[in-house]
Amino acid sequence: MGSRAGCLAWRSVSCLLNIGNGPNKDIWSRRPRLRRQDGRQAPGGDFTGAVVDSRRYFGAIRAVETMISFKLNGNEVDVDVPEEMPLLWVLRDHLAMTGTKYGCGIALCGACTVHVNETAMRSCVLPVSAVQGAEVRTIEGLAGEAGMHPVQQAWIDEQVPQCGYCQSGMIMAVAALLAKDSDPDDETINKSITNICRCGTYPRIRRAIHHAADLQQDSA
Repeated sequence: MGSRAGCLAWRSVSCLLNIGNGPNKDIWSRRPRLRRQDGRQAPGGDFTGAVVDSRRYFGAIRAVETMISFKLNGNEVDVDVPEEMPLLWVLRDHLAMTGTKYGCGIALCGACTVHVNETAMRSCVLPVSAVQGAEVRTIEGLAGEAGMHPVQQAWIDEQVPQCGYCQSGMIMAVAALLAKDSDPDDETINKSITNICRCGTYPRIRRAIHHAADLQQDSA
C-alpha cells in the first residue's frame, strides 16, 4: 500500500485479528451487539430503538480522545474521538453516514468501502487518525449536482441489488475502479472488485460495471 494510511490500516487489521485473545476478549466479537437506548441488549429480531454501542470497543483500550479533522463529502468536519476508532464507526455513530455498512470487521467483505483521497478503502479497519486532513467520500456523497453517478444509474438499470446490504460498498469500489480504468475487462474486474455479495448477484454486478463504463464514456 505504501502510504501512511495503508500502514495504519494493516496495523489495525492485525490488532483486530488478535484482540479476541487478550484479557478483554469477552467484550469483543465479530459482529457488534445491538443495544437499546437504555443500554439493554435488544432481543433477536427486535431492533426497535436499537443502536450500535461502539463505545464498548474502546472502553477496554481507554484511548484518549483526539480532535480529528477531515473533509467528508466536500464538507470540513471535526470529530473528537479515540484516534484508533475505525473510520466506519465514526461515520455511522458520530456523523450519521449510515450508508456505509458493517459486514465483517476484518476488511474482507467490502461492505464498509469508502473513498479516501479517491482510493477505495475498507473503513472497518482504517483508524480515523489515518484520514486526518484527507478527503473522505461515502455513498451519500457519490452523486454529483448533475444527478446520479454512472455506477448508481447502471445499478438501477441492471437491477443489481437483491437484499442490497453490500451494495453501497460495492458501488464505491466500482466507482474507484472506473476512475482509474474507464473500460475494464473481465479479468481486471475480477482482480479489482473483491467485495462479497452474499446474495450472489455477481453476473448482474459484472453487467452493471460494463454498463457504467459505457455511461461514463457517454457523459465525458
